[in-house]
Amino acid sequence: MSLCFGIAAVLFAWIPYIGMILGAVAVVCGHVAMRQLARSLQPRSGKGLAIAGLITGYAGILFSIIGILFLMAFTSALNSSFS
Repeated sequence: MSLCFGIAAVLFAWIPYIGMILGAVAVVCGHVAMRQLARSLQPRSGKGLAIAGLITGYAGILFSIIGILFLMAFTSALNSSFS
């Protein structure tokens, strides 16, 4: 689940705030999965998927923040050029 949201966060990072929201969901799901794997009494697989979900979730948040900053700088430059 975390990996799916993380991939969606990276893909939709160019849409303001959508990538950030999807990335946050991926990070929460990834941390929940890691906690469940650590508390499990029997060995389970899926740690790699949880880590990949965390990485893509954090990357989606980062790309979304960078995109928002670029959008703010671009609109500021446009507004100053028309003044």
